[in-house]
Amino acid sequence: MNGAHAHLLINHFPLIGLVFSVLFLGLGLFRKNASFVQSGLLIAFISGALTIPAFLSGEPAEEVVEHLPGISETIIEEHEEAAELAIWVIGLTATAAAAGLYFSYKRNGVPQLLLIVVVVLNLLSLVAIARTNNLGGKISHPEIQDTSG
Repeated sequence: MNGAHAHLLINHFPLIGLVFSVLFLGLGLFRKNASFVQSGLLIAFISGALTIPAFLSGEPAEEVVEHLPGISETIIEEHEEAAELAIWVIGLTATAAAAGLYFSYKRNGVPQLLLIVVVVLNLLSLVAIARTNNLGGKISHPEIQDTSG
């Protein structure tokens, strides 16, 4: 297994996790169900943790593909810049989710403002990681590249 293969294996988990986190948090807030909220917070935290190996495997993946025919350095750079933003936003989300988990287990309830912050950060993280993954797909999937301009 090379760096590109490892990166492709890992990078989808944060995106999928954040989708489930939003769903669980939404259900938890709507139903006023602490178990759903805790699950959503835990999934957000785990997704944040999984973003680290996805980010760190990016450089080895770049080394594997950057000299292959048809690979655009511009698209790689766009993907890398998007990943740098995404890891910061997701890191904030994971930190807020960890605080929520602390309050959930130690203080018997997550403050409403913190839950709102986690949900908003989670949605921002979802957008950031989806954009990052889409740009990454364009590196070696020419069928999704915009050829209109």
